[in-house]
Amino acid sequence: MKTQLIKMLKTVGEYNENEQYEIDTETAEKWLSDNICEKVETLDDRFETLSKSISDAVDSKVEKAMEKINKALNVEIEAPAVHVDKSEQRSFTSFMKATLHNDTNTIRNDFGEKALSGTDGGSGGFLIPEQYSDQILEIANESSFCLSRVNSVNMTGDTYSQPVIKQSGTTNSSNGGSNFYQGIYFEWTEDDQTKPGSKDFSLDKIKLEAKESSGHTVLDNYLYDDAPANVEEKLKQTVGKAYAHLIDSVIIGGNGIGKPHGFIPSSASKGVTRATDDNNADIWTDVTSMMGACHDPNEDAIWIINKSVQASMLRMGDEGNNTIWAANAATTGPTSLYGRPVFYTEKNPASGSKGDICLASLSNYLFGMRGGLKIAKSEHVYFLKNQSAIRFTARMDGRPMLDSPITLSDQVTTVSPFVVRNA
Repeated sequence: MKTQLIKMLKTVGEYNENEQYEIDTETAEKWLSDNICEKVETLDDRFETLSKSISDAVDSKVEKAMEKINKALNVEIEAPAVHVDKSEQRSFTSFMKATLHNDTNTIRNDFGEKALSGTDGGSGGFLIPEQYSDQILEIANESSFCLSRVNSVNMTGDTYSQPVIKQSGTTNSSNGGSNFYQGIYFEWTEDDQTKPGSKDFSLDKIKLEAKESSGHTVLDNYLYDDAPANVEEKLKQTVGKAYAHLIDSVIIGGNGIGKPHGFIPSSASKGVTRATDDNNADIWTDVTSMMGACHDPNEDAIWIINKSVQASMLRMGDEGNNTIWAANAATTGPTSLYGRPVFYTEKNPASGSKGDICLASLSNYLFGMRGGLKIAKSEHVYFLKNQSAIRFTARMDGRPMLDSPITLSDQVTTVSPFVVRNA
């Protein structure tokens, strides 16, 4: 028993040969019977195992952390691969160069399948990539005084239809009715009388059919091989402004045959008889009459005046030959007339023709564009000159949203969003 007790005390670290231990028989027997020695040894083994596991884990973490630090300090880290859209790195100049050389592979690889537009450059042309088409259209929008003011829609197909409420019918000034409310009006009735109903209320439909327009130019085949840095911006500016000129001109005067319906020749416009001559008082009479004939509830009408009439406008005066518009010659001249902006242009007819002065509320004009700009080239006609013919095409349509001027409730006076001076 003594040997076993000594072993147990050594296990728990409490035994010293120079000391005397007094343990009563009962306690000694209990310790031996409960196998305390083995239990203590087991706990000690577990503790050592746990300590070693913790130590190993810490060493491993420290080792891995040091490896990362050393790698960061001594080795150049590669940046992760990033996908770059090639079309963003390409320019309009490189697109035009590929077009001139009919390089379908470059256009497909650098600008995408959509740019091919399902055809080849030799026959159908290439669709100008959206980022460049949008830039050209933005330039056109800034250069056009019509495009930003019309009721514009995106044509997703070759045709586009939009229902409108017809502003027509017969009214009577005594009941307070008006043709502006599509046949709906109120009447005063006694309690025992039949209440009136709406009259002549009907829906009409405006239909647009995409019509193709095109612009042409001739370029040397080597132009874009040796192009200066600013040729891209100049080309976009030129195409955009030419496009704006096309749109403004057709909105104003298109005859509807293979092109949009302009407001001057349309049945919706109201003509104002011109005075005898464009002298001071006569032109004042004309513009005043036009202002009175204009239906402009949104106050968004603009004056569109041919450049050939500008001098007469600046001399505009009353019957006493007193200048009433341009106060002096120190400035460029007034930019508004009766509170409406004035635009001098070559896009409407010249002085003496119908429409040389127009007052138009263009929010009453529906204009639709089908798709984007397309470009095509042909080198056959100018082969011996080492040149190519370039064609830009676009599809669009437009027309006034009214069929005729509107008669007011006096049954005599007519007004229209589109007022033009007659010849």
